[in-house]
Amino acid sequence: MAARIAQNHRRGSAYLVVLGAAMIVTCIGITALLVSRVRHHSVSNTSDTIQARYGAQSGIDRALFAIEQDRNWRQTYTNGVWFTDVPVGNGMFTVEAIDPLDSDLFDDDATRTKRNRGGFDPVVLTATGVQGKARHKMQVRIQPQIGPALNCLEVVLASSNDIEFKYSSVLLCNQIIASNADVVAASTSVNADVEAVDNISGSSYNGSVTMGVPPREMPRNGTYLEYYLYNGTYINVDDLPRAGGDPKLEKVVLSPNSNPYGLTNPQGIYVINCKSKNLRIRRCRIVGTILLLAPGRDTRVETMNHWEPAVTNYPALLVDGTIKFLPDSNALSESNEGVNFNPPGTPYQGDEDIDQDDQYPSLIKGIIATTRDINYHPDETTIEGVIVCGHKFRLKDNATLNLKYDSAIKDNPPPGFRHRPVIKTVPGSWKQVVN
Repeated sequence: MAARIAQNHRRGSAYLVVLGAAMIVTCIGITALLVSRVRHHSVSNTSDTIQARYGAQSGIDRALFAIEQDRNWRQTYTNGVWFTDVPVGNGMFTVEAIDPLDSDLFDDDATRTKRNRGGFDPVVLTATGVQGKARHKMQVRIQPQIGPALNCLEVVLASSNDIEFKYSSVLLCNQIIASNADVVAASTSVNADVEAVDNISGSSYNGSVTMGVPPREMPRNGTYLEYYLYNGTYINVDDLPRAGGDPKLEKVVLSPNSNPYGLTNPQGIYVINCKSKNLRIRRCRIVGTILLLAPGRDTRVETMNHWEPAVTNYPALLVDGTIKFLPDSNALSESNEGVNFNPPGTPYQGDEDIDQDDQYPSLIKGIIATTRDINYHPDETTIEGVIVCGHKFRLKDNATLNLKYDSAIKDNPPPGFRHRPVIKTVPGSWKQVVN
């Protein structure tokens, strides 16, 4: 009996050992399964987080690509959401763009005026990437910067078509003149380095002569005038006095603080629609930018003028058409014209007064640009800056033109004469946004 009890005890102990081992194995299996599930869930969450971050980066890249591809991106896209729930991989992204200065993408902080074809206000791009339950928000600040100058501003005279020097004309120049077609000189004196895309003919060149050069970059059709059209103050051509039936801008001071014909313009930009009339500009002191629209075929700048832009490096004269120059090398004299040309508000070299005792050299400083021809007739004057001719430039018989190049114009090109703004991300502005 005792032997049987001992045997059963041994069998029970063995059973408990086996049962305990089985339970241990089962626990280990369950634990391993739980660990596997936790690990899988963790890996899945990590993968979603990584994909959400990639989605946010893709959103920023998509916005930068849109800016790069669209010259008028500030007009195309508004201040706010640009892209919503755009698929990327198994997730999606949303992009928002905000002007942090005034919540208006469509402007220019350089002048606080609109339509500068690009603008220079900063923009904050915020992209949100979503993958599964993961969400990642990324932000960067971009700062458009003034684009480089068109290379037509690297020379003192650039013409889209021929440059012609007529009989006994004289060109005095301290830099290159460039034609995107031909240069023709007959019995003239061309004291300049000359380059042309096609041919250079004649034998009266006193500088270097280079043919077969690449065309110079010229302003885009007439669209480079848009900034000045939008920001200019209009002068009604019918309000101007007449000279032989033609309207004239004569014996006046035109500047940011002086406009005898109406409101002044803080940048000195004045627009005159000539309505196909032959406007005469003569015996004036102009501190500003004049834009002429629809000029008559005989519209001209003549006799003595002292002319310079009010804004550094802005054009002096823009013409949507053809213009003639018939200058006079004599000084502009206050006593001769009976006009005080440096009144209070429009100083000359820092000096303003109320007398009529001063004289001013016959001179035009800045850019002169036209969409059509420039015809320069006899007598002599000096132009300090750059001439950009939209078609043919002609120096007529017996005329003398003294051109002095101003490299500061190339270094700080005005609206309409530069490439698209360069978009740069602001260093240190990349960051993850938590909200």
